[in-house]
Amino acid sequence: MGGRPPAITGEKLESILAALSGGMSKAAACRTFGVKRTTLIETIARIGGAGPT
Repeated sequence: MGGRPPAITGEKLESILAALSGGMSKAAACRTFGVKRTTLIETIARIGGAGPT
């Protein structure tokens, strides 16, 4: 399949999701893990989760 590979994968994604489940805000998770908020939101949508708000 063509296109750009996902920016957040594997262990990094698992760590971010665990942090969000633990109560960390999306903004704080983005700062901590060095990803853009838009990328995080799109990744959560891609994997089929609404994620914490």
